Amino acid sequence: MSGGRYDAINLDAAPSSLLTCNCFGHETAIAESVIAALLQHSCRWRDERRRQGDRPCWAGSPQRAHPEFAGSTLGLLGFRDIGEAVPRRTNAFDIHVRVANRSPVVPSELVDPYYPLSDL
Repeated sequence: MSGGRYDAINLDAAPSSLLTCNCFGHETAIAESVIAALLQHSCRWRDERRRQGDRPCWAGSPQRAHPEFAGSTLGLLGFRDIGEAVPRRTNAFDIHVRVANRSPVVPSELVDPYYPLSDL
């Protein structure tokens, strides 16, 4: 596909092999996949430590504290359909969400601060 612009992508500047598509209606599945990936990463980290003989979930001393989702921060680039679906799910984990977006995002219970892309 070439010629012109597609959702702010200048296709004339892209390689001819670039496949571009626009998918709507999959926001929930993609947002759930993001949550699954976060959980998988956290569980893999804990599992690796357990296999090394450590007990990362034992709260017997401050040195052995383990990271939790609660109070952590997730950064999102873009805040449209998928970008809005992710924080709806991270709220259950008490994850703070910061967004960098082309257009302003109104702070809400879903998003802490918003940053323009120029601030990256």
